[in-house]
Amino acid sequence: MHTTLKAIASQKLDLRKELKQDINVNAEGKEYWYGLNLPNKLPKHQMLQNAVKPIGEVVGWFGYQAGKRPATESQFGLALWLYCGSPEAAKGTHAFLQARLGKSSLGLLKEPQADNAVAFNSADNATKGDKEWFEEVFGRLQG
Repeated sequence: MHTTLKAIASQKLDLRKELKQDINVNAEGKEYWYGLNLPNKLPKHQMLQNAVKPIGEVVGWFGYQAGKRPATESQFGLALWLYCGSPEAAKGTHAFLQARLGKSSLGLLKEPQADNAVAFNSADNATKGDKEWFEEVFGRLQG
């Protein structure tokens, strides 16, 4: 997992220097995750960064998550979370992701949450490997 995430960060996101040891591993209740925080400067994803309007040093997170979820969602999968700076930014980020990812079979775009986070989770019927999934998601968001 670690090698896959680092490769995506380095190659697809061009974050060689920004990601020193920014691993985010934790558990809360019956939710578990292992991933990398995304710094608030994404050289290849300026439009995404502009939509998120992050506050602080982290624009989001990507990695692996598992836990108890509604039956319509995967109990284990890949995910991208974006931490928006305001409710308006969360709505704009959701619209941006919907335009770029909404018509794909890659996964499920969740509505903005109360904390202004927007999440995109892999589908249960994923036909791509982990690396390929992340590459396609970030590729669609590039620009």
